[in-house]
Amino acid sequence: MTDIQVKCFLALARHLNFTQAAREMCISQSTLSMHISALEKNLNLTLFIRTKRKVELSPEGQLLFPKLQYMDNLLEETIAEARNLHKSHANILRIGYINGMSPDKILVPILGSFRETYPEVKVELKRSDHNILVEETAQNMLDAVFAHEQSLQMNSAFTGRIVFESPLCVMSARGRFETDMDRLLENEFKKETFIIMSEDTNSLDTICLKQFCEKYDIEMPETKNVNSIEAQLFNVEMGNGICLSDYSSRVFGDGRYDFWEFPDMISRCCVIARKDNPNPVVKAFLNFVGNRVVN
Repeated sequence: MTDIQVKCFLALARHLNFTQAAREMCISQSTLSMHISALEKNLNLTLFIRTKRKVELSPEGQLLFPKLQYMDNLLEETIAEARNLHKSHANILRIGYINGMSPDKILVPILGSFRETYPEVKVELKRSDHNILVEETAQNMLDAVFAHEQSLQMNSAFTGRIVFESPLCVMSARGRFETDMDRLLENEFKKETFIIMSEDTNSLDTICLKQFCEKYDIEMPETKNVNSIEAQLFNVEMGNGICLSDYSSRVFGDGRYDFWEFPDMISRCCVIARKDNPNPVVKAFLNFVGNRVVN
């Protein structure tokens, strides 16, 4: 049963007249008759009772007519919705980036070059907490988000492109530690409170801290949860603890903080999007930012 056969059946069922049905379908009467006969043969049913004077639906045809009409209407409505979705998304790219990330280091160079290549695309930016951005990306409220690689572990529906790499760092108040890295790992960091974002705000901090402790054989330290990047930075600056960071941080290079590098652990910033995102611009954007795919 093909789409053209169904539409010919519906047209003839509505008009009960071959001439009018053929006119609606913009085909000849003989072609219409051929499609109706093929449909009846495929279904092994008689759908119309034909006489020299009139055409009538058979009992089987009467049963099929409203159901096939409903299915055809539903298909047309769905196609129209998909086209409207495509139209609403066309040439608009909705991008998110997490609080604490420096736009100048990553977003500005990438988006600037992208807009030069695709000047017709309008880029809409949103900055927010990690969990909010990831959830909105999962729901196609955002097209993509600049976030850390671990975000991909949260949802198998995501794909990503690596756009920035740097050593993982421990960030502390300026001048708080004046020793070598081995001593920091063996003694100082074990005594410190790690200031991390709450699970409700940014679930990555806990994941990264566990990976850091496993890598350097450190017992899970005492932690203090905060709900904003500002609170995290304030606590670190006041000497209330330390936190994990990297070069993508908007305070990297700020004289108020020291960054202790751990080259054995690489922090990767990715552009993350749903694999099935319907926005046609997303594929072009992912291809533009690079071919290092992370699933």
